Parts: sequence; C-alpha cells; structure tokens
Amino acid sequence: GPGKIAAWALLGVGIKYGFTGMRGFVESLVAHGMLPVWCAEGVPRAFAVSLFTNVLFGPQMMFFHRVEDNLILRRSGFAGMRTPLLTLVWFWIPAHTVTFSLPPELQIGLAAIWSVALGIILGMAAGKGNTKR
Repeated sequence: GPGKIAAWALLGVGIKYGFTGMRGFVESLVAHGMLPVWCAEGVPRAFAVSLFTNVLFGPQMMFFHRVEDNLILRRSGFAGMRTPLLTLVWFWIPAHTVTFSLPPELQIGLAAIWSVALGIILGMAAGKGNTKR
C-alpha cells in the first residue's frame, strides 16, 4: 500500500545519500593518506566504497528499514535481523563492488536489481529449508 511505497521511497533517498557520502568518505581517506593511493580508482576504489558502505552504513539502513516495516505493520522488535546483517558480507560487499564500478547515475538502479536478486536467492534458500525429505 501507500505506506510501503513511502517507506521504499524514503529508503531509496537514504541509500542515494549513503552511496554519495561513502564515495566522498573513501576519497577523503585516500587524500589524507589513511587508505593507499591505489584505492583512489578502479576496482580497488569500488571495493573500498562497498566495504565502508556495508560496514558503516548498511547495518543502520537495515535497522531503519525494520523500523519502517514495524510502523507500517504495527508491530515491534528486531527478531530475524541476523540473516539480513550477514548478507552485508556475503552478498552486498561483492554486489556493491560491481555497483560502485559503474557511473553514479547507474548505481541506484543496479542496487534495486541486486535487491530483487537477493530476495530471489533468500526465497529459494528458505524454500529448500522447508522441504521435507
């Protein structure tokens, strides 16, 4: 419904700000000698932005998303957050390394596609876990 649409729109804006901020964060770390110069461009830069995005921004974004869902569904709590948080390591860091290798205007769209792909992966994994043999 409209609540979910508004929640996803707000989340999209937050992700856009997070992506932009983390690119600037990595640039600043390189400029101040806190990351090696080879992290300034190419795949190493994309990996550094992805790593910091998913370690520093990802958990807060996921908890904010849960708060939005809780408000919409009139529930409370953070049960079941372990799996989404683990996706930051095994899925989002590699996926966003690809994402941050692209021009900024394509990044949010690819992130949305990655979200759908992750939903399919997790749905298939949950289906396999529920199969009685």
